[in-house]
Amino acid sequence: MRRWIFLFVWAIWFVVPPAFGNATDQLMADIQYLASDRLEGRKTGSAGAALARDYIRQQFVNAGLRPWQQDYAQPFNYRAGFSERQGINLIAVLPACQPNAPVVLLSAHYDHLGIVAGKVYNGADDNASGVAMLLALARWLAVKCRPYQYWFVATDAEESGLYGARHLVKSRHWQPAELALVINLDMVGRYQRVPRLYWFGSTQLAGLKDWIVQQQLALPLRWRRTEESRYVRGKVDWAAASDHAPFYRAGYPVLYFATAMHKDYHSPTDDWQAIKPEFIHQVFQTLQPIILHLEQQPPAWFLAARRTDD
Repeated sequence: MRRWIFLFVWAIWFVVPPAFGNATDQLMADIQYLASDRLEGRKTGSAGAALARDYIRQQFVNAGLRPWQQDYAQPFNYRAGFSERQGINLIAVLPACQPNAPVVLLSAHYDHLGIVAGKVYNGADDNASGVAMLLALARWLAVKCRPYQYWFVATDAEESGLYGARHLVKSRHWQPAELALVINLDMVGRYQRVPRLYWFGSTQLAGLKDWIVQQQLALPLRWRRTEESRYVRGKVDWAAASDHAPFYRAGYPVLYFATAMHKDYHSPTDDWQAIKPEFIHQVFQTLQPIILHLEQQPPAWFLAARRTDD
């Protein structure tokens, strides 16, 4: 009987995690659920991906964010190889203080590799960490109205070819002048040797690099364009490395935050136990003043950063 009670409590904990006292506990709870074996690696189109969407949707509701259109879920079709497939993005909106304010879009992909050769690829860092950070920022920003609209987008089918982000750019849910900036979060939970965060972004965002250098942030923040890594073949091009890439190619200003590759990248050992709560808390503390600084900039500042080449 005791065994059945334990299993029941364990199952309830994962479906509805308990209330936590601070943002760090909630960040870890989000990562632990999204990277649990129950979600089977969140492969696009799988039952585990559906469970991830249910969880993210509920967090959007809890934060008081409204769905874009009638539902948070926005299905899209894409072609991979010789087959047609479907992915589902989730879009939540935080209105601005003033109507018709430009949009700041925050994104993080929730899909991962699923089950490969009988092993679950849980993707705790890639990218349960980014989704958890997206949710943490949504809760923090939603406490009051903001000068810009915020769209929080959990994208699908990133691992198979950035298809969720490509659909967003192609479908144009906004007029071009309405989208001020895209902030993408992908793999923000781990570090190698030295705790730090890296970023890539539009150099035309006037003065942003200099401002960042002058700040005393919770973590050292380094600008990066390419990464030499023994965990992948060749160099990693940070302009093309994740869901910000289709927006960047379309000329929108982007900021991409991530940590370096590590030995568990695209491995069944990318589990939540390797993510240190103190580090994920420092990432959250590092992003907060950056976002506040960005909110202080006028729409013309973002518009001037539109690019055709870098």
